[in-house]
Amino acid sequence: RGDRFRRLRFENLGASLRADGPLFALPAGELKLAIGGEYRRDRVDFISIIDRSRAEPLVTGFAGLPEGRNVGAVYGELVAPLFDADQQFPGALTFSVAVRYEDYSDVGTAFNPKFGLRWTPLVGVALRASYGESFRAPYFDELVGDANVLYQTIALPDPQSPTGSTVVLGLFGSRTDLGPERAKSWTVGADFEPAAVPGLRLSASWFDIRYSDRIASASFDLFNFLVRRDLYSGIIDENPDAATLAAFFASPQFVNAAGVAPSGIGAIVDGRTLNLSSSRVQGADFDFAYQRRMGAGALTLSLGGTRLFKIDSQVTAQAPPIPVLATLGNPVKWRLRGRAGLTLGAVDSSLGANYMSGYRNQTVAPAERVSSWTTFDFQLGVRVETANMRALRLALSVNNLFDRDPPYVQYRTPTSAFGYDPEQASAVGRSIALQAVIAW
Repeated sequence: RGDRFRRLRFENLGASLRADGPLFALPAGELKLAIGGEYRRDRVDFISIIDRSRAEPLVTGFAGLPEGRNVGAVYGELVAPLFDADQQFPGALTFSVAVRYEDYSDVGTAFNPKFGLRWTPLVGVALRASYGESFRAPYFDELVGDANVLYQTIALPDPQSPTGSTVVLGLFGSRTDLGPERAKSWTVGADFEPAAVPGLRLSASWFDIRYSDRIASASFDLFNFLVRRDLYSGIIDENPDAATLAAFFASPQFVNAAGVAPSGIGAIVDGRTLNLSSSRVQGADFDFAYQRRMGAGALTLSLGGTRLFKIDSQVTAQAPPIPVLATLGNPVKWRLRGRAGLTLGAVDSSLGANYMSGYRNQTVAPAERVSSWTTFDFQLGVRVETANMRALRLALSVNNLFDRDPPYVQYRTPTSAFGYDPEQASAVGRSIALQAVIAW
């Protein structure tokens, strides 16, 4: 008997030079500037050793995996106080602007600005707003191209077919022409720390993010490709030519799961990771925290989360934007995290609650409702003073305290089927950890 060994190792080497400080004094305060440059070298290494059924071990890498990426960047940020609380303008007002230029060795360049405004009209009250642009280069495992693809025949529901289904050739994995993803975002928020209630902090932010050339795959909705041609026509080839089909059928990555000849293929559908047209996300983040001293201890309460109001996704430039919020393969409307903690002397304990709202599984007919999911976490710790005065903390942690199962979902992919949604929930169940931490 042998075994199989895999190792995936990431390396990151970086150097940076930064200078920051005040330039000169303005009537409302100091004008501050930060400038800098960075260089980064990213590399990933993969090796597989299989020693099961041959005299010599089979040692392989990951075909198509990029050898590395070099990134050079320069940036600058300016913070200017426009008014302070002592001037006639009500409260303090600060403006900031930042720019960053990056040069990637494999995917080109990016220039990203950011502007911010912060106003404190009253003590303990701050209002803020910002606009920024961002850039994300594809990950290494998204750039492997033809080395990580699967071409498979599969029968999909098709209302235009007399039999109700059509055998298609599905393309899965990564495309060779994958480019970077970009986004523009607006945020508006407020922070509140009332002097009348010491220990209380409230903050909330509204955000609007617009993605372009979004790196994603529509394969999660594969079984609706032919049902919703109005949405997916840009990644469906309804009339594939014989030469194209012959090339796919001859590929070593081809699997004829449906057992058909090239003449039996009614369309080619592209479920690979690619640069989708655009997506827009609107939502709000909020955070509440309260701490109160109680003799030798303290009580801490907190509640935070995200409420999404809108996700409109446009798969291709020709397709209309569609609302996909709270559907399988997309974020849910509510995610909440609450915590109550109590410290008494050297002992501390906390109880946390995690909530995910329900959503809709539109990949099956008829569409099914997926239940919400609530789990609890518990931690108990004690601090011990050692002889050399080092602080030792012993802790017992239990995640998913009541061993709550994830909600049932008919989650189908071209090659597998799950009874839950691994993007939204975990099937691990209750986990218990003992921890000892010593600090000096």
